[in-house]
Amino acid sequence: MAVEQTIQEGQAWLEDYQTSRRADVHRMQSELDRLQTRRSELSERISHDNADVASREELDQIDQDIESIKEELTTLRDTVRATVTAKRQELSAALNESMAALEKEVAEKRGERERIRSELLPAIERRRDELREREHQLDAEIRRLSDEIGQIGRVSLEAEGIEVD
Repeated sequence: MAVEQTIQEGQAWLEDYQTSRRADVHRMQSELDRLQTRRSELSERISHDNADVASREELDQIDQDIESIKEELTTLRDTVRATVTAKRQELSAALNESMAALEKEVAEKRGERERIRSELLPAIERRRDELREREHQLDAEIRRLSDEIGQIGRVSLEAEGIEVD
C-alpha cells in the first residue's frame, strides 16, 4: 500500500534525522566539555596569579564560547524537537487520512451489500417466482394445445374412414 510505504519512508527519515542530530549534539557536547576543562584550568591558574592578563582574556573568550555553544545546543534541541513533532504529526495525519478513506470505503461496501440483500435479491426472487409461474402456465398451454392437436389428428383420421359413393 502507498500509505505503508509513506509511513516507512517517514520513519526512516526520522531515524536518519535524529541520528544525524544526535551526532551534532555529541560533537557540540564534546566541544563544550573540552572548553569547560580548559576553563577550569584557566580559573585555577588565575586564582594563583591574579595578574595573568592573557589567561583572563582567554578565560573570557572561553566563557563566551561556552555560552555560544550552550545557545546552539538549546537551539538545536528545540529545532530537533519541533521537526520531529511536525514529522510525526504529518505521518499521523497521513495515517488518519488513509484510515478515514478505508472506513468510508467499508461503509460504502456495507451499504451496497445491504442494498443487494434488502432490495436486489428479493426483487430477483420475485422475478424468479414470476418466471416459474409463467413456465407452469406455458407447460399447461403446451399440454392443452398438444391435446387439441391430438384431437384434430383423430378427427381427420376418422374422416378418412368415411366412404363416398
